[in-house]
Amino acid sequence: MQNDLDQNFFLPLSAQALQQLSELSNLLNNTHLSNQKVVGIACWQIWTKRNSLIFNNIQLSIHLWRIGFKEDFTLLMHRVKEEDKQKYQSWIDSIF
Repeated sequence: MQNDLDQNFFLPLSAQALQQLSELSNLLNNTHLSNQKVVGIACWQIWTKRNSLIFNNIQLSIHLWRIGFKEDFTLLMHRVKEEDKQKYQSWIDSIF
C-alpha cells in the first residue's frame, strides 16, 4: 500500500518554482532564519485555507495561499537582522 502511495504522489514544479526554492535555500543558509520556519509558514497557510474550506465554505486557490504566505512571511521578517531584510524582501517580491 505504501509503495502505491509513493508512486501516485507527484508534485510537478516548474523550472521557475525550483529556481525560487533554490534561491530561498541559499538565502536561508546565509541568514539566521531556518528552512523550518519557512516550511512552517507554508504548512500553516495550507491548514488555514483547509479550515476556510471546511468551516466557511471558501474555495481554495493557490492565489489565496500565496497571499497568506506573503503576509505571514512579511511578519516573520520583523525578526530578521536589519542587514538581511532587503534580501528577504527582494525574494518575496520576486515570487509574488
